[in-house]
Amino acid sequence: MVRLGLFYLVILFGSLLSAQPAASEADLPPRNASVTVTVIDVTTQEPLAKALIRLSGDGPGSTASFRRRSDDQGKFVFEDVPPGRYRLSVELNGYVPAENVRARLRVEVRPGAVIDDLVLGMQPAAAVSGAVFDEDGDPFHGLLVEAVRTVYRDGYQTIQVVNFGRTDDRGHYRLYGLSPGGYYLRAKTDRGTVDDLAAVYGMTYYPNGDDDSQASLLQLSGQAEMTGVDFRMSRSKLLRISGQAIDGATGQAISAGHFSLLDRTRPGRQQELRRGYVSLEGRFGHVGLRPGSYRVEVMSYDRESPSNAVHDFELTDQPIEDMLITAQPTFPVPGRVAIEGDWDFEALPMPPRFTLVPDGAFNYPGPDSPLLDGGRVTFERVWPRAYRIQADSLGDLYLKRARYKGQDALSAPLVFEEDGGEIEILLSANSARIAGQMVRDGEGLWGVEVVLVPDDRQRTHLFRHATTDRNGAFGLSGIAPGRYKVFAWEQIQMTAWLDPNVLAPFEGRGVSIELEEGDSEQVDPKLIEARE
Repeated sequence: MVRLGLFYLVILFGSLLSAQPAASEADLPPRNASVTVTVIDVTTQEPLAKALIRLSGDGPGSTASFRRRSDDQGKFVFEDVPPGRYRLSVELNGYVPAENVRARLRVEVRPGAVIDDLVLGMQPAAAVSGAVFDEDGDPFHGLLVEAVRTVYRDGYQTIQVVNFGRTDDRGHYRLYGLSPGGYYLRAKTDRGTVDDLAAVYGMTYYPNGDDDSQASLLQLSGQAEMTGVDFRMSRSKLLRISGQAIDGATGQAISAGHFSLLDRTRPGRQQELRRGYVSLEGRFGHVGLRPGSYRVEVMSYDRESPSNAVHDFELTDQPIEDMLITAQPTFPVPGRVAIEGDWDFEALPMPPRFTLVPDGAFNYPGPDSPLLDGGRVTFERVWPRAYRIQADSLGDLYLKRARYKGQDALSAPLVFEEDGGEIEILLSANSARIAGQMVRDGEGLWGVEVVLVPDDRQRTHLFRHATTDRNGAFGLSGIAPGRYKVFAWEQIQMTAWLDPNVLAPFEGRGVSIELEEGDSEQVDPKLIEARE
């Protein structure tokens, strides 16, 4: 009887289990994924062993982190990776990440995914060394030496510090871990204070210039260290400027805000020399300027009534004290957007966004606005100064026309006025596109930077670029009609193609193409190899 009772108990328990509803897929914990990363030398396309690969959580509150070294095939498989967003990084002594993959080191890991096509390119690092001497030929100890390069922001050329170091007791310095490419070197002292009209050591560009227009561009290669890059410092006369910013609406001092000091020496180039806060009395100042052309910009932090001031001035051989600049209140500027051609709003990951970029002031974010229902945009907090219009997140659309008070807002900066009317913007879905494949010895070349350069080099918003995939294929869309050249670099610093001096030696390597609305063309660019 006991055995029979147990038998019925088992049957009863089994029937109860079968009566329970099956767990749905949504009730199950998310399945983890696997991520395979391959590290290669982009100059040889060969795998790199012993590279340290990090996979770190990139989402809010994420603490997941993995780190491994690549095997002899340049690979490592990260198993059991929880779903989420991650950032990839890679390190290897003597190498740096390739320029064209720096912006692609993020990955989205979905539940149960098997990701096996991630390739991280690295390139041999460059180095430069030398010594710094004073005017008597004695070594200069503790001097700051910087490697800088020209970059473009909002169409304007400026200077970016890439690496730095200090001279030792013999005046020697060495900068390493640099991406191959073109650099300027400069040396400066940051010790002590500078008195007006005092003879001090100012910033010196190699070999002996006051700014990068007098400097020698050094082309650094990852194959060998450049040695013997020596400076000789000289004393300069430096000046002081100071002033006060007031609110034009109230006549009161701007008590919360910041100022920027910019170099206006050459058109099309802006270099921020100093950024700081204004005092409670609206005062600002800077010490250590050579004679030249400058701009002071002040922006208030007042949320209720923001204002902005811009003042250009010339510094000769005397300091400038008590410079008075007046900030003007901001105002909204409405706009109307029309779209011609077949266009699916849902096809874009986000709505188009338009920005008014302050002409010559890359350091201040301009007012922007997304495209709203009904084709409306509104630019808040515009001040009476010159702007250029810029459009982002257009997908396959292109910015065909923009007008304000009957003037073309694409070809030249415009000054907007309060109650001055609408900006009329026209987007077109009839853009052109190009595609192609980069091949060497019958195999596709991964990581080649393909750049579409307009004949009118001043219209920087028309530049397009793409990186070839593992099969060497590339594609560019959303192209405005016009005449272009297509270049393909095995290695080039990001945005360097915007510099006419960088493009000049390769003009004969570009493939000319003329595109009309709706064109779809196959292009075979000529490869500019890394050693060139």
